[in-house]
Amino acid sequence: MSGISGMRLGRRLVAAAMVMSLVTALAACGSSSSSSTSASSAGASTSSSGATTASTSGKTTNIAYLLATEAAGYPLGMKAAAQAVASQYHANIQFFDAQFNPATQVAQCQDAITRGTFQAIVTLPAASPPMVVCARLAAQHHIPLIATNTPIGDNLGQIAPTVAGVTSQVLVPALTYFGGQPNQGSGQLLRSMCKQVKGTCRIAFIIGNPALALTTPAENAIHALAAKYGWQVVGTCAGNYQRQGGTTCMQDLLQKAPNLNVVMSLSDDMAQGATQVLEKAGKVPGKDVLIGTQGGSYEGVPLIRAGKWYGSIISPAKPEGAIPVQLAVAAAQGKTVPNAVDPLKAENLPLVFDQQNKDQYPTFQGYFHA
Repeated sequence: MSGISGMRLGRRLVAAAMVMSLVTALAACGSSSSSSTSASSAGASTSSSGATTASTSGKTTNIAYLLATEAAGYPLGMKAAAQAVASQYHANIQFFDAQFNPATQVAQCQDAITRGTFQAIVTLPAASPPMVVCARLAAQHHIPLIATNTPIGDNLGQIAPTVAGVTSQVLVPALTYFGGQPNQGSGQLLRSMCKQVKGTCRIAFIIGNPALALTTPAENAIHALAAKYGWQVVGTCAGNYQRQGGTTCMQDLLQKAPNLNVVMSLSDDMAQGATQVLEKAGKVPGKDVLIGTQGGSYEGVPLIRAGKWYGSIISPAKPEGAIPVQLAVAAAQGKTVPNAVDPLKAENLPLVFDQQNKDQYPTFQGYFHA
């Protein structure tokens, strides 16, 4: 770990501790979205997730779905996937937008529980350690809690829950996504890209939000890989998972290191902004600069197939949005559910989709709009 990464991690852990110590004094926060998805008819069907199939009795399960943000393509893809299966599993879903604020999300969890109207909670954590408070509250009130995409707690290497009160987790562990080994996300994608460039691999790294659990492993991995293989990380910038953020970051990074030849973005949204800046600067994506993402959007997959982007560590928004609804309903009905589901295995998709294997998955089109 570099000194900078260590300091950042320290600041994040301190911030998480402060949130957890203060959360009991927070006033309950209402949902920022009053929209809900209601159940109607249609019986449940067998799912590739391996979860117990929800009852077809017609009884509605009210689910509080706590999103880290609704200002980025990926969580909106998860939301759309959850809405799409709500009637199938007789679920009524209310979404809460934390706007990347961990304290807000914990208070939203507290609010959802104290209302007494929700039989289950699903969450995409804004930050992992603070949501331990949510897990404790859910356990006290015997409410199933499903984490998706990002774990609850500080264990980023295990798919199964490590915190009491978490019923199940639907995710790929952060260390699998961003580990430096050839069978791990960062190791596979970055090694493949850097083998294609002439001379030294000079990487511009665009992260999303520093508070998220995935960020620190991603930063650690890219610096460890650079040190091991003699690459250069020419700059890091936070784009907040938005296209404009990617645009601003790429402008700054390109000014700082005009000879960069690889861009790694932690979202397709930011990569699109970066691509536009590179093109305006006269650098041809896919030729002068190779672009990798953590993505898998409807817009990104065709760019990979065309060679404009090199590849993506796949973020499976559809299964990470839908499978938790199935698990939440079954658990609320007292059924046994798996304590962990790998969404990529559920969809039979690879960890990395790139120039090396794109033809092996001809039907993959993406899971969300960037």
